[in-house]
Amino acid sequence: MSAVPKTQARYYDRFPDGAISCQLCPHTCFLKNGQIGICGARKNRNGVLLALTYGEVTGVAVDPVEKKPLYHFYPGRKVLSFGGWGCNLKCLFCQNSAISQHDSPTVPMTPGDIAGEAMKNGAIGVAYTYNEPLIAIEYVMDCAKAVRKAGGKNVLVSNGFVKPKPLADLLPYLDAVNIDIKAFNNQFYKKLCGGTLQPVLDTVVFLAGKVHMELTTLIIPDENDAIPELEDLAAWIAESCGPNVPCHLTAYHPSYNYHRAATTEAHLRNARYIFRKKLNYVYVGNTKMPNVTDTVCVNCGNVIVKRDVYVVDTAGMNPDGTCANCGTYNFIQTAP
Repeated sequence: MSAVPKTQARYYDRFPDGAISCQLCPHTCFLKNGQIGICGARKNRNGVLLALTYGEVTGVAVDPVEKKPLYHFYPGRKVLSFGGWGCNLKCLFCQNSAISQHDSPTVPMTPGDIAGEAMKNGAIGVAYTYNEPLIAIEYVMDCAKAVRKAGGKNVLVSNGFVKPKPLADLLPYLDAVNIDIKAFNNQFYKKLCGGTLQPVLDTVVFLAGKVHMELTTLIIPDENDAIPELEDLAAWIAESCGPNVPCHLTAYHPSYNYHRAATTEAHLRNARYIFRKKLNYVYVGNTKMPNVTDTVCVNCGNVIVKRDVYVVDTAGMNPDGTCANCGTYNFIQTAP
């Protein structure tokens, strides 16, 4: 593996006095010389914005694609996952705070290293994940180009808190995304995440229909699980993305700086019931509840994909992603 130097970042405006306004995410951090943005990954050095985490990797693993989570994108296949450190949100309940909220030990990897590892391990491609990948968009872009050149797929797992221009520039190199909608409540974002909701919704609307997309919401009792809020979120997803976008409702557990009681099965059942009124493919994660991760044919009820944690059985699905019982296409991408 090769050493990777710090690189100049993109997406910023420079002022005559050498100050910088970062234009990557909606924070638009105003940085004087020597200052670092909220994400921890972008620094003004003498009027030039540096991408501090370019080529710095905190972890690499070959994962089931279901772990991203993606249930309708190459079921049962593996993907090379990697991440860096830093995040442009400050979620009090962060499940990966050791790398998202801190400068963590890293190893250097070039985009070629990343693509090579994926192909060597028989993965379908690479998932940009663990921390918020878009704060290192220059690195993600270069890796995505290398992976695409090697014949692999690119998967982005993101909080969606990004400005339209950088996202549009990255889109041609993406094959699948999973976007977190942490709540359908701007006060939640401001109080618990240090951000705002609307840019995330704008990201989802922009990506809808352009790339394979799945959505995730962490259900936190008494914070984002009120029935009217869940009904509104499900309705918004159905109207903005269509009823066939796969949605993942995951269980919260106390973590980082947030210690409210963990999500119960009752909370998850209720959320799933509400979502299924509007959406065809609703899954539940981070729990041992039975039969909540299977993909069921929307037409005949046949179990197309049976999942036991990350053991995946696709016997109910034809190679082209259609139901083996009735032939209905259930919006599952498979190898051509």
